[in-house]
Amino acid sequence: MGKSFGEFVDIVKLQQLTDNLYATASIPSSIIDVNGKIITESGWQKICTDFHRKNPLTLKDCIESDLKVRKQNPDTPYTIYTCPRGLIDASVPIVIEGEKIGSIFVGQVFLEPPGPETEMLFRKQARKFGFNEEEYIEAFRAIPVFSEEKLHSAISFLYNLSIMISDLGIMRLREAEAAEQIRKSEKEYRNLFNNIYDVYYRTDKKGIVTLISPSIKYFTGYSPEDMIGKDLADFYLHREEREKFQSEITRNGHVQYFEAQIKTSDNSVKWASTNARMMIDEEGNFTGVEGIARDITELKRTEEEQLKKEKLQAAVETAGAVCHELNQPLQAILGHLELLEIEVDDRPYLEKINVIKKQVERMGKITRKLMGITRYETMDYLDRKIIDLGKSVNHE
Repeated sequence: MGKSFGEFVDIVKLQQLTDNLYATASIPSSIIDVNGKIITESGWQKICTDFHRKNPLTLKDCIESDLKVRKQNPDTPYTIYTCPRGLIDASVPIVIEGEKIGSIFVGQVFLEPPGPETEMLFRKQARKFGFNEEEYIEAFRAIPVFSEEKLHSAISFLYNLSIMISDLGIMRLREAEAAEQIRKSEKEYRNLFNNIYDVYYRTDKKGIVTLISPSIKYFTGYSPEDMIGKDLADFYLHREEREKFQSEITRNGHVQYFEAQIKTSDNSVKWASTNARMMIDEEGNFTGVEGIARDITELKRTEEEQLKKEKLQAAVETAGAVCHELNQPLQAILGHLELLEIEVDDRPYLEKINVIKKQVERMGKITRKLMGITRYETMDYLDRKIIDLGKSVNHE
């Protein structure tokens, strides 16, 4: 588990609780974690605080005794024992999900009034460890006497307290785990949001941008700060495309692969393909739109080039067929015109034959141009577009 005691409970409030227990029921207690750190102490006897735990030799005995108790089986409800200095103590383990995190101690008491022999034993201890004998015996005489019934009642209370601490610890552990999971999820979402190539965005129900990913900078040149709080329609090249988007999402609740032209910060134009859906709150109210927009400018450029190639191929094939069909009639006409030039002597007729011959030769040049188409370029002609032979033919 690797967590400190303080991560499971509010130590200040726990200290207040044990202080109140001592004030109302005269039950001294302490809570010590598995590392020997004293978490709370209430009503400790002067004989322990001013003598046993201040002298290095007796303190060592106290710590060793605590260590033995801390190793007790966590499945054992409680342990009653006599400390090295002759006082009665009891220990209740605090266990969270099978792991012991500390113990609650009650004691520093006698179970029966001490007689002269017990006092003599404590006088010997005072002399052995160099305590001020009279002060030590004064502290000895202040040690409370518990009946076994009172001790067991205290143990029962502390056992329930240990269960309460355990339950509270589990609750805090779950809260910590949930908070950690939320933190990780938020970090993953933030990483995804900040590094996504496509543009994630949200607008309110009026179309005002409320959230947009940093990738918008690479797409349009605008920063998120430039766009948040603005009407998304302002960034469409054609406002009617935005109106069409809103009409479709209102009708279907979503749009898929909606293509529109978007204005960029340098006044150029890019194509965007958007998938979006309406956002609905728990009460069924429309609150806005969220969507993903992808830059398809290169795709549109490729499609346009492919379309030009297809049109060029169609034009070349059509031109070839037309030229093939025209060449033979033109050659026949040209041949007959040449024969007429030989047979006719009348000058006015020869001039007309020559005009016809030049136009036929011109038609021949046009058919050769059609055969030389290498690009698909158009020009406006009346109310339509036609192939611009001047630009479409390779003149090399």
